[in-house]
Amino acid sequence: MGSKLEYVSALVSRVVVLLVVAGTSALAACGGSDPEQARQDAPPDTRLALIGEKEIGKLRENSVERAFFEYWSNLQFQAWPAATSYLAPGLKRAAGGERNVIAALSSESSFFRTARPRLVSSNERRGLTTLRYMVSDDATGRLPRSTTWRRTPGGGWEVIYDGLLADVLAGYAITTAQERIDPSAEEPSAVAEKAGRRIAEGQAAYLERLLSAGGR
Repeated sequence: MGSKLEYVSALVSRVVVLLVVAGTSALAACGGSDPEQARQDAPPDTRLALIGEKEIGKLRENSVERAFFEYWSNLQFQAWPAATSYLAPGLKRAAGGERNVIAALSSESSFFRTARPRLVSSNERRGLTTLRYMVSDDATGRLPRSTTWRRTPGGGWEVIYDGLLADVLAGYAITTAQERIDPSAEEPSAVAEKAGRRIAEGQAAYLERLLSAGGR
């Protein structure tokens, strides 16, 4: 995921910076695997990065931090439908629908198996909680990102924006578009880049609407 992620991240950042308002810095198969079986099957070096139930159990129940690590654990164990259940319905629509989100996430399954997030800070404003975190893995090094969550009517938590998810979705859009145009090309075409910007703009516009409405 290395150089592609860095390239796509720069593209997504340019889009998001233009749209974020009010001083807020918040910014393919459909079947998921069984988390317990995935834990057993994971090679020793991968297990060091995986987030297990015991670790999650140490976090305060019904806290946003616990929801964040539950979400990440599902990503690591390729439990895609469970992971996307943490995403706000509006975010999934802005990202091209749940099937597209799952296809994009599964395309980076090897990254999620070895990447591990570390929380850096938490900030609550206008009903939204933004977590800043660092993701580390052998291929990409350290990636600073942020994710914004809000309470659901049922008292749980849902993601309304995540910087790494935006990178993954934009990268998948660019890759799939370029494969249709010219899979042998060394660099993405302008049309492929436009596909990536479009998906990034959709997510950023969704976040902007929520911020304008006070997080509702």
